Amino acid sequence: MSIPVAILEDDTTIRETLSTILNNTETVSVLASFDNSEDFIVAIDDLEIEVAIIDINLPNMNGIECIFLLKKKYPSIHFLIFTVIEDDEKIFDALCAGATGYLLKNSTPQMIVQAIIDIKSGGSPMTSSIARKVVSSFSKVTELQDQFSLTTREKEILTCLEKGLRYKEIAFNLCISMDTVRSHIRNIYEKLQVQSRTDALNKYYKKA
Repeated sequence: MSIPVAILEDDTTIRETLSTILNNTETVSVLASFDNSEDFIVAIDDLEIEVAIIDINLPNMNGIECIFLLKKKYPSIHFLIFTVIEDDEKIFDALCAGATGYLLKNSTPQMIVQAIIDIKSGGSPMTSSIARKVVSSFSKVTELQDQFSLTTREKEILTCLEKGLRYKEIAFNLCISMDTVRSHIRNIYEKLQVQSRTDALNKYYKKA
C-alpha cells in the first residue's frame, strides 16, 4: 500500500516535477499539492496523509511556521523539509517546530522516495550535509556545557528546573532537603553567572 503524501511548494515547476516523480513509484502517492501554507492548513482536515513535504521559503507563512502550527494538532503526520536552505539556525528551528526530516533540493529522486519510506518506518532522514551540521551543533553544545563545570547533581537539578518543578518537588524527587536544593541552585547561578531560573536554562540549553 502506497504512502499518502501532500506537497507544499510555491515553485510550480518543482511542485509538479516532484508530484510526477512520486506518483510514478509504487511506494508513494501524492494526494494533493499546494503553493502556500494557508491553503494547506484549510485542506489538511480532509487529507488522509502520512507525510507532508514542505519547503521553507513560502509566501506569507513560511514552512517552519506552518509545521509549528500543525504538528500539535496532527501529531501522526510527519513533516519532511525540502529546501535549498542549509542555514544552521533554520535547520534547528525546523526540527524544533516538529519536522521529522530535512532534505536539500539537490537530493536525487531515489533519495526523496527513500526518505519518505524511512519516515514511515520511524526514521528521521536528512541529507548527509545536514546530518553533519546537526551532529556538529550538538557536539558544540556539549563542549560548551562542559565548560560550565557543573556537577552531576547540579545537572540533575537543572533538568528538574527545565521540567518546571518547584524546589519542594526537586527535593522530593532527588531525596534531598530544600536547603540543599537552594544551595545547589546558588552554585548553578554562580557558575553560569545568571540571576534566575529562566536565564540559567537559556544559557545552559539554548545559548550554550
